[in-house]
Amino acid sequence: MFSVTGGVCRCGFDDPPPPEEPHYDPLDGPGFSIGFSKSAVIFEDTYQDTPGYWCPKRSTRVVISVSAYGGPHGGHFSISTANLEKLSPVGCGPLVIPQSKNLDPGESFYVSFVCEGQDASGQKDDVEIDGSFIENETHETIDSAAKLTVVRIELSPIVDAPENSARGRHSLGVCEYLEHKQHPLEPAITWTPIGGGSNMIYNAKSCYRCPIRSFSNPLRCELSSVSYTPAIKVLEPQGIQTSNVRLRTYGVANGHAGGVGLLQHYVVVPKTVSFSQIAVEEVPCDRGSVSGYFRYALSSNLWTHTRSAKAGQWADVDAQNSVGGSLGEDEAAITEELLPMTSEGVVTNDVSVGWISGEMAWEIPFGWNDHGTSGMVGPIEEFATDTLQEFMIDSSGACGVRKFHNQVKRKIDNKLYLNGLEVTGN
Repeated sequence: MFSVTGGVCRCGFDDPPPPEEPHYDPLDGPGFSIGFSKSAVIFEDTYQDTPGYWCPKRSTRVVISVSAYGGPHGGHFSISTANLEKLSPVGCGPLVIPQSKNLDPGESFYVSFVCEGQDASGQKDDVEIDGSFIENETHETIDSAAKLTVVRIELSPIVDAPENSARGRHSLGVCEYLEHKQHPLEPAITWTPIGGGSNMIYNAKSCYRCPIRSFSNPLRCELSSVSYTPAIKVLEPQGIQTSNVRLRTYGVANGHAGGVGLLQHYVVVPKTVSFSQIAVEEVPCDRGSVSGYFRYALSSNLWTHTRSAKAGQWADVDAQNSVGGSLGEDEAAITEELLPMTSEGVVTNDVSVGWISGEMAWEIPFGWNDHGTSGMVGPIEEFATDTLQEFMIDSSGACGVRKFHNQVKRKIDNKLYLNGLEVTGN
């Protein structure tokens, strides 16, 4: 007997229909048949999607069948196999195929097994079942054989995500590169994007470039009549985190208001995928709410969030999901002096008059597009749309800037505060 045991996860594949058992007429001569329902099996081994979390093996399925009929005189068959251990039977105990069997006149034999991939073939068609049936009286010989290739695919992102170093990661950022391999190399699998994106050679590697929008299972591989869809999830940017937050002053004299700014770097999240193949921008927008000091001091055509204020300027994202280029360090600042203002809203140079309180705010969305985007091209989609940037002043002349929940403040005695803590200037 040939015996193989094992089993893997199917995860949503349709089972192949079992072949019908042959029905022989008693008047028929002998019959003998060995077959695979498909010429190949495609499987994906266990892979680590995040550190410590392993996804189960997944595989297409094939049916092995062996049938024989002794005819009016009976006979016997013999079977040999090669590399059958590269297949694993599904839910039916061990895969047992007799090496030989005698059949009486009119006796029939039939067995079938549903199997999945267990190990990759070393070469094309190296999983083989060969057999022959010899009739007792005439010694007529019937030969039958079947061959199969077990193909293992392997997927890995080109770039590690900032907070996910798993090399088998199937959660990917938009436009991210995913290398695909197969073992053995022949027969060659066809990789077909079915959810956007494209196949390409990147750094001398065969890759799939993910679509620019989110999609589940956007890639399919096919070999002959066998089709396999890896469980891939493409994610869009979901927000912005800040890092390297600091305060800057701009030379406004002691006793005067203004001259304070908030500097910070941007990081695109989630950091469990890589966004190193996109660019982001702060989308140009008009000023939002304005009150008090700023309503009196500024004309209506000032303080909009324009390209001169770094809005609408594309910056590529790096391997750490950090935004580079012109947005590498964002600066939100009141760079000049805010002159004193009377309660009637009249600006003056007399600091003894004091100031009136006021606020001005923008809701500044971010947008993303492909890596290398430049010029006036608009975003594919906006994200981080709850970004609020605020300038403020109180009646004592203390000025502040708030953005992404970080805040700086400068008092007229030149005391400086970053997120409520007193700091020194720079």
